[in-house]
Amino acid sequence: MALGEGSLLAATAPAPKEWTPFQNSCDLCAPSFSVPSWRFLGRGGSGVVYAATCEGGDQPFVVKISSAQSWRQVALEFDVIQRLSSAKVPNIETPIRLLDASPSGSKVVAAVYYPEANGNLTGSLFDTMDPSIKARAAKAIGETVGAMLCEGIVCVDLQFLLDTDSGRLLVIDLTESLVLSHQPTAIDLSFVQSFLLESRSLIPDSLFPAAQQAAQMEFSRRFPKASRNYLESPEMSDVLLSSEWEFETR
Repeated sequence: MALGEGSLLAATAPAPKEWTPFQNSCDLCAPSFSVPSWRFLGRGGSGVVYAATCEGGDQPFVVKISSAQSWRQVALEFDVIQRLSSAKVPNIETPIRLLDASPSGSKVVAAVYYPEANGNLTGSLFDTMDPSIKARAAKAIGETVGAMLCEGIVCVDLQFLLDTDSGRLLVIDLTESLVLSHQPTAIDLSFVQSFLLESRSLIPDSLFPAAQQAAQMEFSRRFPKASRNYLESPEMSDVLLSSEWEFETR
């Protein structure tokens, strides 16, 4: 949905640096549904995140509401997630809508996603947990890294949530992302290098071989169809070769 279309839940008077959602008509599911309760999940540089469930439905969703200063950032992140979701990149939030949530005089947008991660959550594979869950999560990170690189989108601050009960892993923040050019620029190369370093740092050494294998399999599955010229450029090859990740482009 384009910016300015539709209506989000009305906002109350603004709290400092944020807009707090308030019970109102909700067009996420149906005009007659309402969102009776909101649960605060967290706050970051680009907005405030809430979880809610529409009345009459069991499917939870997540709403990220921008500040007046960060609405472009939230809108661009939504566009990135739409691209990744359309390309069926694994472990990415499912985008629902991008809505105009502006009170008078300010531009505010809300990006709506589902599902919300449930259960016992962690953002680190270095925490104590079932070894089989940890191994599965490392492979999931590898799959996402390989797929994102091949689809031409990288993120310099990759973050995830892992449900340590089910093993479900979900990338939760793609604010610092870049869509790569067909002819890589210095900025592209820098972002790719940071993306590979950052994603590698998320995985314990003992689990990296399995993550690497999963990344290469996902990359190889997509690469013949991608025809991404930037991956075959000498400059990009140098960046890939300097990383612990290994991606075969020939």
